[in-house]
Formats: sequence, structure tokens, C-alpha cells
Amino acid sequence: MNWVILSFAMMLFVAANGLIARKLLVKGISGALINFINFFACFVFYLLFVFFSGGQLVLSFVQFLVVLSMSVFFDYLGNVFYMQSIARAPNPGYGLVIMKSSVMITTLLAVLFFNSEISIKSVLAIAVILFSATIIFLSGSGKPKREIAKNWILPSLAALFCFSFFSLAMKYILGQGIDSKVVLAYVSLILSVMFYLDVRKNGKIYFYDLSRGLRIILAIGILLSVGVSWLFAEAIKAAPNPGYVGAFDAASSALVVLAAARLFKDHLSFAKLAGVFGTVAGLIILLFWP
Repeated sequence: MNWVILSFAMMLFVAANGLIARKLLVKGISGALINFINFFACFVFYLLFVFFSGGQLVLSFVQFLVVLSMSVFFDYLGNVFYMQSIARAPNPGYGLVIMKSSVMITTLLAVLFFNSEISIKSVLAIAVILFSATIIFLSGSGKPKREIAKNWILPSLAALFCFSFFSLAMKYILGQGIDSKVVLAYVSLILSVMFYLDVRKNGKIYFYDLSRGLRIILAIGILLSVGVSWLFAEAIKAAPNPGYVGAFDAASSALVVLAAARLFKDHLSFAKLAGVFGTVAGLIILLFWP
């Protein structure tokens, strides 16, 4: 399937999943529990899909090491560092801006490692998207919490490189001819174990205490998580440069801003609206500018 269609679909799923996560977090459900349930459900889904489609879950020792390493050191630790940067930064938007900047690192490193496509147009488009995302993240987020504004830059940079190398590792492992659903089954299993340990450590296992309405919202989030992981993997495999997929991920912030203004009555300032139009302009440059 065309990588642009896959990336557009992923962008929509990422935005919807972000809104679901926000709703659950506001209701007091821990992020570790949400991640554990989502990744475990993804593991079950991909395991059953591979089984009933007649596929095999066998990986070579080297392939398994790559999947294990990218799951633990890039995806899991990337999320841990990201949460640390959000908690410590004087403004939570700072950590988001640095994390989304991983798309530029991914784009440039993909040229080095995979001889991926790159052009002045694509670099300009990604720069426009990142600049627009910066406006969205940093505008209207309240006064900086200067009393905790320390030691946030290092975890933010660590998260940036973790997410960049996760995309590159995914591009590499899928380039070995392995079915994306097999890779995702292993990644989901490893991450569900890691987040389960986090949940146990925090002593917050209360899934059965959730109301029926929250369970329905969580179930929708699970379906979206399955869709996001599959669309991301397929788009990474098909795209001329994995950084282009990251550009769509960064652009999803524009959809979240518009939807949050509608659903949660969030303030939609002129600066944020300008950022939304900027992300759209960046995508147009990336896709349609000759």
C-alpha cells in the first residue's frame, strides 16, 4: 500500500488515540496501566493474526536481539525519558518539541544507514512542520514551572535519540523480509512486560474497578493502538525515508488541537491556529511540491 495513505491513516489514529489517552489520564488512570493494557492487547491480536494466517513467529537469534534491543532501549526507555522531561521541564511543551524533533534526526540518519531519499524540499517541509508543532506545544500552556526547571534537557535529548533509533531499527528489521505483524507481536509482548512491571511497582492495578464507560473508552483505545502500531510499521517499510512518516506523526498534533477545542472546550488561540495551518502547509510541501 502507498506510504502516504498509510501515514495519513496513522496520523488520524495517533490523534484519536491521544485524545483517548487524555480522557483516561484525566479520570485518574495511570499511564503505565494504559500502556500495559494497550501493548498486551496488541500482542494478543498480532499473535492470533499470525497464528490463523498460517505465519510463523520464528526469528533468528540476531533478529530477536535486534527486536529486544529496540523495544527495551529505544521504545520503552524513550517513553521513560520522555515522561521525565515532561515532569521536570519548566514548560511541558519543551519536552514535546524536542521529542518531535526526532523526525529530523531520523530523516538524516536514514540517508546514512539506508541510503534513503532526501531532498531540499523534504527537509524544508519537515522544518515547517516542526516549527508549527513548536508553536502549538508552547502557546497557551500557562506559566512555566520554574521551581522544577532543572535536569530536563538530558532526558529530552535521550528521548529524541531513542525514538529516532527506534524508527531506524524498525526500518532495518522489516527490511530483512520479516512480516510486520510478527515483529509487532514481539515488540508488544516485550513492552507489555516492561509496563506491567511498572504497574506492579507503583501498586496500581485496578482495571476491574473501572466503570463501564471507561472500559469502553479503553477498548476503543486498544483498537486504535493496534491500528497505530501496524500502520506505523507498514508506513516505515514503504516510505522512501522513515523520517517522512515521523513528519505525519508530528503533524498529528494539529488534529489533536482542533479536536480538543471541540471535545474538551480547550482554548484555541490564534497562535495555535497558526500552528495548525503551518503543519498543513508542511504536509502540502512534502507531498505535492515538485
